Order: sequence, then structure tokens, then C-alpha cells
Amino acid sequence: MWTPLLLTGLALLLLACGQGEGDVSALEVGRCLDEPGERTGIEEVELVSCDEPHDFEVFALVDLPEGIYPGDSEVVDRAKDACRDRFAAYVGVEESASALATGFLAPSEGGWEGGDRQVVCLLYEPDQRLEGPMRGAQR
Repeated sequence: MWTPLLLTGLALLLLACGQGEGDVSALEVGRCLDEPGERTGIEEVELVSCDEPHDFEVFALVDLPEGIYPGDSEVVDRAKDACRDRFAAYVGVEESASALATGFLAPSEGGWEGGDRQVVCLLYEPDQRLEGPMRGAQR
């Protein structure tokens, strides 16, 4: 099971782009999705076309290192750093100069114990929906 988190560490339930339902573990870079509502864990998402208005876009997938579960705060810190490091390569500008913000989905402790180490990095625009794909958008 995935625990979605914003870069601030606040719980938020997010997900990614194509059409129809999709398994969170099968998300791909460049896929888009709408906010799935308020849930504490996410296993499936409703994918949407990036050409349509959408809430989130997957911009990176990062595998965290093997080992025992390092705790929620350490997973959040590692996910933040990993996503921040990959933002500019996808969007074309540094996050600090962008109108976009980042969030992520990270494995819960139970997911970690089941072998899940993947962080899904998401971008979004605060207070409005994204229009079109953000890869190379330089916004």
C-alpha cells in the first residue's frame, strides 16, 4: 500500500495520467491523474489524458535503498530529496523558479515490509489544474 505525501510531509492522497483505472505500482513517468479523494492508502488510481485538465503528473520514479524501514520521517526526507533532484530534468527549470510544486507517493511501512521501495514523484500547480503535459514546459 502506498502512502501519498506532499513535500511538506502532510498527508495528501494523489495519483497519475492515461485513461482508465491503473495500479499505483504500474505508474509511469509522464502519466497524469486527478486527485483520488481523501483516503489513507492508495492502490489504484483513475488515469486521465495529459491533454485534458488534470491535477497531477508523474515526473520521476525513484527506488529507495534496501534495508529495514527507516521510519516515516526518513522516508519523507529521502523522497523529497529524490524528487527535488529530478524536477529540473523533467520540467526544464529548477523547482525554486517554477510555478509548479511537487509531491510524492511513498511506500508505507507495510508496503516496505512487502518489498516496495518506489517513490512516485508528482508535480502539480497550486490552486489550479494542469493543462497539457509539463515535460519540458519550463514553467
